[in-house]
Amino acid sequence: MTWLLNSLEEKISSSVMFLPAAKEMWDTLKVMYGNENPSRVFEIYEHLFELKQGTDPYLSSMVSLKV
Repeated sequence: MTWLLNSLEEKISSSVMFLPAAKEMWDTLKVMYGNENPSRVFEIYEHLFELKQGTDPYLSSMVSLKV
């Protein structure tokens, strides 16, 4: 259980640290973060599209890379 708590951000670990078993921690985390949150997904996409590589939008510079 210690490795699980140490791998979480402090804010998140504090919400599960007093649960008696790792399974209960995992189950609680799944309930808290496992559901798709459309507004959070939109927020992440919005930040992604705001990224810049120099003066070009980041996604445009990624598309222009040759494999």
